[in-house]
Amino acid sequence: MIVVTTTTPVDDLISTISIVLLCFVRRYLKEHRLKDKMREEDWRRLEEADESELLNELRQISTEESEYREGKGDVNRGIYMEPETHMVDYKRLIESGKTIEIRTHTRFVHFPQHTHNYVELIYMCSGHTTHIVNGDQIELGTGELLFLNQNATQEIYPAGEEDIAVNFIILPAFSIMRFL
Repeated sequence: MIVVTTTTPVDDLISTISIVLLCFVRRYLKEHRLKDKMREEDWRRLEEADESELLNELRQISTEESEYREGKGDVNRGIYMEPETHMVDYKRLIESGKTIEIRTHTRFVHFPQHTHNYVELIYMCSGHTTHIVNGDQIELGTGELLFLNQNATQEIYPAGEEDIAVNFIILPAFSIMRFL
């Protein structure tokens, strides 16, 4: 899990934007073939920083993911939900006093239909994931974003080892308007 370790909402916002921008910059450069316009040394540094520092960190398999990969059961509802509900609860995912949390998407397991009591932004760093949102199937691919409000119903099919997504868990109290 990647946790934003900041003390103020402004710091949370800056950290969140920095992580997303790092992924976007690399993708933009590749898609627009700007490699030829950059010094080889600068391009290599950008590639190495992105691949080795970010994606490699995100590719680490957690203890929870290891159990799912070995087929040891369904999603552990106790990590995400209150007993007897189908709502993923921010209190289980965000430290008290924070308004945003960043964590890698848990792979190798089916997340059955559920709702959230927070806003979720999913950024697909590599690979793809399949979501059912309000009954519609959505294929999220590398470089794409998925925004889910609190009213959305979501189901997620198991992601593979190279399917790396980052989930931004955002409390409704978090508002960019406070900073404008």
